[in-house]
Amino acid sequence: MSNAETPGRVPLAEDEVYLLEEPRLTGETARRLIEFSEDYQQRVLNTFLKLKYDWEAAHPGLRIPGLCANYNTITGEMRPDNEQRAWTWGDGRGLGIWAYFLMKGRIADEERAIPLAAGGERTVNMKAEYDAYCDHIYRSLVDRYEACGGSLPMMADIRTNRPTDEPGNAAAGPGEATASDVFCLTAMYQYGLLRDNARAIEIGDALREKCVEAARTGNYPGTKKTGHRSQGTPMVTVGALVGILKGIACLEQQGRGRYPELKDQLVSDARQMVDYVLSNHYDPGTGDFWEKNGPDGEPWIDEKGQQICDPGHTAEACGFFAELCDFLPENDDDRWKWSRGEILEAVTRMLDLVNEHGFSPKGVMFKNIDLKTKQGVPDTSGGGAAENRATAPWWNVREHCAACLKIYQLTGHAPCLEGYRKSQNATYLHYPNARLGGLMVQTLDPFTLEPLDIYPATGNVDPMHSPRAREREIEALELIIPSLE
Repeated sequence: MSNAETPGRVPLAEDEVYLLEEPRLTGETARRLIEFSEDYQQRVLNTFLKLKYDWEAAHPGLRIPGLCANYNTITGEMRPDNEQRAWTWGDGRGLGIWAYFLMKGRIADEERAIPLAAGGERTVNMKAEYDAYCDHIYRSLVDRYEACGGSLPMMADIRTNRPTDEPGNAAAGPGEATASDVFCLTAMYQYGLLRDNARAIEIGDALREKCVEAARTGNYPGTKKTGHRSQGTPMVTVGALVGILKGIACLEQQGRGRYPELKDQLVSDARQMVDYVLSNHYDPGTGDFWEKNGPDGEPWIDEKGQQICDPGHTAEACGFFAELCDFLPENDDDRWKWSRGEILEAVTRMLDLVNEHGFSPKGVMFKNIDLKTKQGVPDTSGGGAAENRATAPWWNVREHCAACLKIYQLTGHAPCLEGYRKSQNATYLHYPNARLGGLMVQTLDPFTLEPLDIYPATGNVDPMHSPRAREREIEALELIIPSLE
């Protein structure tokens, strides 16, 4: 397989990536994948520090109140000052995953030399730097949260840490929640667990209650106007709750505390959302999984006659719901519509849908497909910046990798390995950019593999999707290896 350069990005050398020639695992292959992924996690951690150091060197006396990663993922250059924002999604995602890494010991207490754009290098202790970075992001988010009356805007000014006056940046109204709230829900709990910080846990509790209620009622900004109900934000909320459960499990394994009541609450909240999503957006007869329902509660057929499935959201749902199964008893009580076994059966069918129909002829995953034709269709990535063209974001193949391995570990469903091979190879053949230390370009054209200067959600280089998926791959592989020996 060739890792040829495509216009606009510089790929990694072939010996820097690990590809799969066939859809099967041996003990040796699994161990090599773990080693590769562990090394890549360190590469990513180094690069996020470099981005921060370079930006702050170019802006003396100024520090972004949150994650510092406003870079163009194609050129590797800082975005212009007038495009710089504190993106709450990125702040919550970074704080959540890095706090989890610190709990796990993934960020080692060791010295490392970080090369600088201006020349030379900066030698730092990795754990100390990420401890300080997490503290800074946490303080920035709390300041933003309190100033906005318990809500979190998508964007804040980098000098004032207050909401920018831009379309789509409205705070949630009474009884509403936003995706920013969901990502910060994970962040607050993970940081609170890491630091034993009561204020962080208190904010996490408030955000959890708000997000769960919004998932129950569909009360998200904009839904009252359209009457549509989407599975996306409730599904991502399940992922947030599972992330917190995994943080608790990590601490409990280390003998650092027990949280039985919180665990029960998190599981109950997640089960409620799984019941809603699978009962309203999944067809057990066909295995189809779709994005929206109309005001009548039926699958939404858009003005083009399409029933949209987002294969990446489908893969996320599969992975999150499968990860939740680790916290469910084998024999459920009858409080829930979907038992553990039924959840696993559903996500296996849904993953087959992605494996069979989610990929373009070039081997990357479409942002949207039409369930009626099972073909890729144009989307509106970047808030419409894609100009209604089909796109292939980096995050969907990453989430698919994690979901495939987890479901294979839980069920032994062999097609999961072909799905994993496709997404593993798509990830490392087509997305890493050496200009950004191996971080991923955010969006490709699914038919040409041309990198597109379109960020699907936020202007930050995202710190979570790829590293979180990679960590979940490592965790699943560690559980799979005994069955391979």
